[in-house]
Amino acid sequence: MRNRLILLFFLMPVITEAQLLYKGGISAAYSMQKNWNENQTSFITLQTGWLVDYRKDKEGSHTFHHLNTEVSYIYYPDSIWKTNTDYLKLNLQWNKKKTSKWESNTSLFFATRYLNKYSTRSSSNYWQEGFLNPMELAFSYGWKRGLFKRSSLCISFSTLRLVVTPASRLSTKNETTLKLKNNTSISGQYGFQAQSFINEMFCNERVHWINDSRIYINQLSEKGVLFDMHNILAIRIYKYLEIRVDSKLQYDYQLSNKLRFKQEALLGFYYSNSKRKTNSD
Repeated sequence: MRNRLILLFFLMPVITEAQLLYKGGISAAYSMQKNWNENQTSFITLQTGWLVDYRKDKEGSHTFHHLNTEVSYIYYPDSIWKTNTDYLKLNLQWNKKKTSKWESNTSLFFATRYLNKYSTRSSSNYWQEGFLNPMELAFSYGWKRGLFKRSSLCISFSTLRLVVTPASRLSTKNETTLKLKNNTSISGQYGFQAQSFINEMFCNERVHWINDSRIYINQLSEKGVLFDMHNILAIRIYKYLEIRVDSKLQYDYQLSNKLRFKQEALLGFYYSNSKRKTNSD
């Protein structure tokens, strides 16, 4: 039943040969941080997320869909809960096979968050972010090349982006931006995009390497570059128990003009499965 629900989510018909790989679970970590002013904080991170890869192969083409979603909270000793990460990323790809190692690739990328975010700086809280705001929708056409067993690299010099940005993330004003209520902005962009998807198993499936990275460039300046890398190295200790090193490297001028890096070591329970079906059309 679970496999059928995931297949319905991707809106795929009955196909000749398909493979569905999904993995999800919950983990926790205890962290201590100290800055240059000797201010020290400690907190607990609770995280849950799902990774879904769907593939189907035909004689002259194949399809690849990738879903990456995560929600995590930080708990401080003074009983304060704070959202740490909250995102949904969906990438749909359609590829035509060629004689060379590179294939033509058409892809659609969608990203948003689940939960509402409210300001806590004043006595009265007000809404800042939520589902579909912020949001990104990108359509690209380019080339794709397979790497390893279940990995790929996509390059596109023709990428259209539609970006919805709430006022809480606006650091600069853009005259070409359409202003809506609550200072939310909608902007369109055109440029270069490269994406990598890595989902590989090693050491009798005890070591799992997951990478979901993306770079977008539409001008040669700090305002025209977006970089988002998410790398996970998971080691299965016993059955569903895993320890993983989760690393994120991001740059988005609308959020900050500095490169942001985050790394966590987490211990948790994860369930994964890989299903392959062969049916007649």
